[in-house]
Amino acid sequence: MENLKQRSIGGRRLGAGRTSIGNNPVRTFRLSNKIIQNVDAWATSKRTSRSDAIRQLIELGLTLTASRNNSSSQRDRANEMAGSQLDSQADLTASAGDQESRKERLLKGPEEFRTVRRDRESAS
Repeated sequence: MENLKQRSIGGRRLGAGRTSIGNNPVRTFRLSNKIIQNVDAWATSKRTSRSDAIRQLIELGLTLTASRNNSSSQRDRANEMAGSQLDSQADLTASAGDQESRKERLLKGPEEFRTVRRDRESAS
């Protein structure tokens, strides 16, 4: 009996207890009914289970966040290219201050759209 106790993991006899199904620990969290309905609809469209859908959606969200963070250099480059195009088409009869304020307005975009842009951290 002593030898049997040393070998068992999870119960009095060898093999007792629930078998392990994976290396990752279980995580629990609460979701609203609306989110669960959306996840279930997404899972149905992808023909996968709810738990797999949640894992895939989290991975997808993390991937998008990482790519959005990497896009700041792309955004800076696009801003630089647009600025150089605006410089090449500037009204040379206007003063330097006027040219600069016009360029700034064009690069920022219309005021009505500044609050709805997702690629900007804050509307300024």
